[in-house]
Amino acid sequence: MDLNSASPSWAGRLHCLRLTEFLVRQHGLESPLVQRFNQVMRTLPPLEFVRGPWLAGGAIRRMFDGTPGESDFDLFFLNEAQLQECLDTLLKRPGVKLLYQNELNVTLQVTPDSEFGEPVPPFKLQLIKFYFEGPEYVIDWFDYTNCQFITD
Repeated sequence: MDLNSASPSWAGRLHCLRLTEFLVRQHGLESPLVQRFNQVMRTLPPLEFVRGPWLAGGAIRRMFDGTPGESDFDLFFLNEAQLQECLDTLLKRPGVKLLYQNELNVTLQVTPDSEFGEPVPPFKLQLIKFYFEGPEYVIDWFDYTNCQFITD
């Protein structure tokens, strides 16, 4: 896959891949980056590439390129009903706390379950209240090219 493609089609700009497999190949199975991504993915509801929800943005880029630090994880939806179903499901889980909501997003603090009993740091998850017909529309929405990463 050419990550620097200047293709005018959305397919040429949509850098979608099996991120977990990529991270394992790049950093090794025991990498903290891989472990963190697995913690996040275990917490999220099922993601589906064609109909959403979609995990996209800067946090995915950081995972991809190994940039230090962590930012909030952004989840995008097909419609308001899908967002509400996801929110209801997440709020039923232990370790999920509503921090705030406004007309743009719902922000949650999520403390993932630990596989081995050690403490796991929480992360912020933003449920974005802009709705998209497909993943290509999510990508086109970003104003920074370096955040145009999406995964299912």
